[in-house]
Amino acid sequence: MHYQRLRARTLMSMKQVILATVAVIASSGAYAQSLNCHQFRSPTEIEVCRGHLTDLDRRLRSAYSLALLQAGYVGARLRLETDQRAWLYGRDRCGANLGCLGEAYWSRLKDLGDDAKDD
Repeated sequence: MHYQRLRARTLMSMKQVILATVAVIASSGAYAQSLNCHQFRSPTEIEVCRGHLTDLDRRLRSAYSLALLQAGYVGARLRLETDQRAWLYGRDRCGANLGCLGEAYWSRLKDLGDDAKDD
C-alpha cells in the first residue's frame, strides 16, 4: 500500500514537471515562432518577409526552441528568454538594412550553438 502511494505521488510530480515545462515553453513570447509575414509591421519584418532572411528566421526559431528545451531549470530558461528579447531589440534596430540583419541572425545562431553557415 505504501509503495502504491509513493508511486502515485512520483507520477503526479512528474506530470507537474512536464506540465510546467510545457507551460514555460508555450508562454515564451520572446520568440516562439517565425515572423507572421501576413501581419508584418516594421521595416525589419518587411525585409525578413521579402524572402532574403526567411530561412535564417526559421533556423533561428528552431535553434531557440531547442535551446529552451535543453535549458533545464526555470532560471536558465528565463535568462535565455531575456537574451532573446535583447536580441530582438537589437535586430529591430537594423531596420531594413539587410547586412545588419544577416549579421544579427548569424550572431544569435552562434550564441545558440548553431553557427554553421554552409546549411
